[in-house]
Amino acid sequence: MKKSEKSLCIVVPKKRAEEVIKFLDKLGLRKKELKPKKENEFVLVPIVSKNEEIKKLGFEIKSEVFEAHKKTAKSLKEALKEVLSEDEIKNVISSYDVIGDIAILQIPKMLKEKERVIAEVLLQNNPKIKTVLKKEAPVGGIFRVPKLKFLAGEKKFETLHKESGCIFKVDISKVFFTPRLQNERMRIAKLIGENEIIAALFAGVGPFPIVFAKHSPMKKAYAIEINPAAYKLLVENIKLNKAEEKIKPILGDVREKVSLIKGKCHRVVMPMPKSSETFFKEGLECLKKEGVIHFYHFVEREKPFEIAETLKKIAKENGYKIKILYKAKVREFSPKIIQIVLDLYAKKEKSLN
Repeated sequence: MKKSEKSLCIVVPKKRAEEVIKFLDKLGLRKKELKPKKENEFVLVPIVSKNEEIKKLGFEIKSEVFEAHKKTAKSLKEALKEVLSEDEIKNVISSYDVIGDIAILQIPKMLKEKERVIAEVLLQNNPKIKTVLKKEAPVGGIFRVPKLKFLAGEKKFETLHKESGCIFKVDISKVFFTPRLQNERMRIAKLIGENEIIAALFAGVGPFPIVFAKHSPMKKAYAIEINPAAYKLLVENIKLNKAEEKIKPILGDVREKVSLIKGKCHRVVMPMPKSSETFFKEGLECLKKEGVIHFYHFVEREKPFEIAETLKKIAKENGYKIKILYKAKVREFSPKIIQIVLDLYAKKEKSLN
């Protein structure tokens, strides 16, 4: 639809505008896609036609130019009906991540030839999205960097992402970032007690510790990140969110840097879902004699919490006992794989009284 459009309208006194609009809506006579506008002591209401029901109201009828309402974004599949066949639409993965003003799509192999068409439709249907990228391969490597391909819009990988009153500078060609853990970040922030010291392992650009700094009464968070590009953005984001006094960034491998905070923390966050069990020992080492670990992991959908037994063995080998305080399925990853979270209470004693 055009941004503005000429239309017939009725000129209604302000005091009667709400009543008349309801009447017109009931009869389907108002042009809802156009915004009514004020003119001195009157409201001009766009109408479909000059019929008898409208004439009976006794108001002046004239022609005016009106601003169009912003078009509501359709679902991706709905928007693609004009350019793809029914069989092609069935293969579209309708969910996608939006980081700042960048959308990241997953395109099945059978739709590869249509990937740019799909991207253009997404752009046209979502004014807030400026760039569309395609996820070429799962996150991999020691730095967990995604393999992405530019499809449409502005050719860029850097953006500003807003979440829970915080702002994050992200370069998604160089760092890992997921908006899908937003609820988890706030959930944990609400659990943090007065003056707690937190270890944020695999901190990335800082979403967990920065949300904690803004929304919890924590005393300090130590944010450890191995990827130099992510660490640089972590430092920038700490400054952007005025959290310098609450967050200490540390560049390096968790296994090498955990000694700096050994035995100092009340709570540990471990948001690296692949092979995170191999770092569980380091998570325990961060804790004081007791504390909580928030452990994330990719698992088979049919056996979501079996990993807990492995963690109990690791804890026992390191002089800890653990018990599950909370467990949940956090997000879908693939048809067979999901991400889970376990909140684990750990105590360095023989028993958990």
